[in-house]
Amino acid sequence: MQFSLVTVFCIIVFGVVCHLITKFVLKPYRKRRYYKKQGSSIQMTERFYPFLGDYKGIINDYQDKGKFIAHYVRDLMLQKDATPLYLFQIPNMVILYFRDVEWLSELNKLIPKYVDREPIDNSGFGKIGSTGGLGQVRSTEAWKKRREVLMKTIGINHASKFIPLFIKHLDDNFGVIGNQQEISFSQVANTSVFSFILSLLFGKNVLDQMGLCNYEAKDGSIKQMKLYDCMMTMSDDMKSESLALYNVIFPELVDYNLGRENRRNERNNKEIGRVLNEFIAQSTEKNSVYAQVIDELKDTPQEQILSDCISLLIGGHETTFMSFTSAVYCLKKYPEVMTKLIKEIQTVVLEGGKISPNDFLQNFNHEKLDEMEYLTMFIKEVLRLHPSASRSLGYKTLRPLKIKDVMIPKGEILAFDVIGSLVSPKQWKDPMNFIPERFDPTSEYFKTPSGKNRHPLSYIPFTFGSRTCPGRSLAMLELKVAIVYFMLKFEYQIEEDFLQNPDVTFSIYSPFELHMKINNVKC
Repeated sequence: MQFSLVTVFCIIVFGVVCHLITKFVLKPYRKRRYYKKQGSSIQMTERFYPFLGDYKGIINDYQDKGKFIAHYVRDLMLQKDATPLYLFQIPNMVILYFRDVEWLSELNKLIPKYVDREPIDNSGFGKIGSTGGLGQVRSTEAWKKRREVLMKTIGINHASKFIPLFIKHLDDNFGVIGNQQEISFSQVANTSVFSFILSLLFGKNVLDQMGLCNYEAKDGSIKQMKLYDCMMTMSDDMKSESLALYNVIFPELVDYNLGRENRRNERNNKEIGRVLNEFIAQSTEKNSVYAQVIDELKDTPQEQILSDCISLLIGGHETTFMSFTSAVYCLKKYPEVMTKLIKEIQTVVLEGGKISPNDFLQNFNHEKLDEMEYLTMFIKEVLRLHPSASRSLGYKTLRPLKIKDVMIPKGEILAFDVIGSLVSPKQWKDPMNFIPERFDPTSEYFKTPSGKNRHPLSYIPFTFGSRTCPGRSLAMLELKVAIVYFMLKFEYQIEEDFLQNPDVTFSIYSPFELHMKINNVKC
């Protein structure tokens, strides 16, 4: 029996169409119906869009109105009918968000034996954050050892020694700002934190000695850039591509670098690795984090340690500068909070006028920071209402399992709903109000609305468990130093309309940038 070429072509087309319908319509619909039968613990959107999933709703209801994914997840938690779990469908993939503290506790018991990280996280973050770094590999013994060594070099017992280096980078970037100058605070904060973490990881002279990157632009031209400009451009490009409809529908395009833009992003990613490797090869720095980790983990490939450091650089700098930006924004948005913090700085840091701001900035010490209880409460409240990431990276179920009354199949993507926990009406009194005193044990806001102690997992801006952020101690120190530095040095103003916008926040995928006018440089 012979077939014409037209017949063969039609059969192939028919097969492709059937495959696409099965993958993007029938399987998602069956998945949705499966979870509907699991009971009332799972919330999902009322309408299912074939090929688009919940992507269409986010675009229509949030992105087109100046909002973004963090608002979407937050608002779901604030609904009266909020459930412990939320089903989020991105075309042919499901993410099951855990947002109730008791359910998070049960999930945590299963990590990493039955639930573990994805080697490639295609659940929304794509390759942002360096694929293969600490955040995106399985919880093996080798991973555990690398994590322990890295955390030891930047942990609480060592973080304070980095204060002079951080002050230097703040001075390098904020020190050139003059009176009555209008600035993009987001940009200056970004540059300051990035240069600090880069120097911390690879050596204090890294910015002066590192070569230029040959960055491939979208039009195909090659532009020579400094590492910071290269990484910021690449981060923007990767975020843009992770939200592109074709990559949302076919995440495999990102995973395997298929398509012109994904291949270009991968080439630029390798270019960053080339420039860093060239610097490392000729560097004599012995005190950098990279050098210390290499010295202790002699059996670990250098490429793996470099990937871990790049992951920390990208994730650590972006989350910290965003939180710094949110803090400075909140000080102006809530003037009564700013007044209390100014009083604490004058009392504790400047000792009622005995120490000048210049003297303190030149001799910054963590002892004074440790005494500032209101500063700590303020930062915790900033991280609660303005977390730099609305959820954790993705986990995958390694076998079918049951959590409470819900059966979850093997291969499902799960995530911690960070922002959902941070605004849960069951755990937080007046959750959308900015109240630093809620972290004061003597405050009426310290407990749940029902008068009970808050659950430990109600506050997870750095996530929790074995995969908690390895740089949390360093990040808290950076925020304390940066906030006190900025308040001692500047008086500033932000446009009132921007302050009154209830949707303003600074986090991953946020469309907002903080602009301000410097009224006075105080020292």
